[in-house]
Amino acid sequence: MSTNEPMDIVSTFFVEAFAPEHRADPYDLYRRMREAGPFVSSELEMHLAFGHADCWALLRHPAASSDERHSAVMQRLATTEARIEAAMSTRPLLVFMDPPDHTRLRALVAQGFTPRRVEQLRASIQATTDTILDDLTARAADGADAVDLVEALAYPLPITVICELLGVPADDHLQFRTWSEALTRSVDPGVLRTPDDELAIAGAMAELQAYTAELLADRRARPGDDLLSELAVRSGSDHLADDELIDLVVLLLVAGHETTVNLIGNGLVALLGHPDQMATWAQHPELGATAIDELLRFDSPLQMVQRTAVEPIQLGDRTIPAGDQVIVMLGAANRDPSVFDDPDRLDLHRPNANRHVSFGGGIHHCLGASLARVEGDVAITSLLTRFPDLALAGTPTIRARFTLRGRDHLPVSLGRPR
Repeated sequence: MSTNEPMDIVSTFFVEAFAPEHRADPYDLYRRMREAGPFVSSELEMHLAFGHADCWALLRHPAASSDERHSAVMQRLATTEARIEAAMSTRPLLVFMDPPDHTRLRALVAQGFTPRRVEQLRASIQATTDTILDDLTARAADGADAVDLVEALAYPLPITVICELLGVPADDHLQFRTWSEALTRSVDPGVLRTPDDELAIAGAMAELQAYTAELLADRRARPGDDLLSELAVRSGSDHLADDELIDLVVLLLVAGHETTVNLIGNGLVALLGHPDQMATWAQHPELGATAIDELLRFDSPLQMVQRTAVEPIQLGDRTIPAGDQVIVMLGAANRDPSVFDDPDRLDLHRPNANRHVSFGGGIHHCLGASLARVEGDVAITSLLTRFPDLALAGTPTIRARFTLRGRDHLPVSLGRPR
């Protein structure tokens, strides 16, 4: 963390959270913090929410802004740190916008991600998954001892799906991994980002915006049957400026696959650590649609979001002053025993697993939630059906991020394919 602010309880929490043992498994730390106080306040106009009730309420409160430029801490830091000042003057992406701009822009793309439209994509998602698994089957037949399921499945499936949905040429898919790796740092709170992070974010954003501008021009000249063509055609009548459209596409490309990569990777790690649950899913593939919610609850791809009070917010017997920033700890809320019985146990039959907050809530509920669920269901169900003897072949490694929790590598032994 690079900041001139003095250390306090919030800063101390993040120092502890970045320790190797808590990077690997943050949930015991969350439990201790939640038991000490589900809502922790500091003297630096910052708070941490660990309890499900507070997190649920904040995600839906109309005075809780996702734009951290309203934060008193960020405004103060901007007077002394050039990188924060630059970030404060940057146009935010959709997930960091407030109404009315958020309402207008989200409405333009929401119809591309309705549950009905996503279900229409299921056959294509299944075909892409089958192609990937056919390759893994061939590798197993050639005697491959282990494969990395992040590299082989968790990453290529979602990036292929979102690029096909938007109309991005297949030859360009791999380039997005480099850009996305840098841009995922932007979802960490500003006080956690280093100068190097800010440079990487700015560089990747500039390159991706330039690429998207060229793609947009091509779609206007030669529209196709894809979401980008649809947005390009509609943008004039809907008063959508080109820079707004470009930012929307950038967000869809990055957010449209990053969460799903981590859902698949984290979910498989959880299942491999609970062989009884993995066997249950393999024997009852119809569980997939509901089991995905339990995987999201158990090890959320999105561990936290920030909200800033743009006017005083009343939460129970406490008031959050205007300008104060709250870190909403989604991963902690998903393990709250007041909502989830025996929360540290993976239970694919959990009746209220859909009460998780892994997709956020309120106006910023994840636009691609339906797509992520279908991709996760198809990927994991198909993998367990094809490779019933799947087993870990090494230690999965954790990405060096906090907000987005996922694995860099997931080595497994495939076993004999069915």
